Amino acid sequence: MTRFSVGIDEMALYVPPFALSLDALAEARQVPRDKIRIGLGAHAMAVAPPWEDTVTLGANAAARLFAGVRDHKRIYERAEHPA
Repeated sequence: MTRFSVGIDEMALYVPPFALSLDALAEARQVPRDKIRIGLGAHAMAVAPPWEDTVTLGANAAARLFAGVRDHKRIYERAEHPA
């Protein structure tokens, strides 16, 4: 029986540069501030601008991932001969 090593080898993340204060959101929604802070465990939330959608967010993450790969031949070698 052959044993294969399968899994995620590399990953990249892109977070939009804009953020919404969750205190401001709580105030606008007339919700207690601690309900959001404690419930979500966060103080701000990233917000994509109108010109970015899920495709551009994914493309930006992929660009970051591939920018870190200097030897493009390495990608193909891994696909053809997994460890």
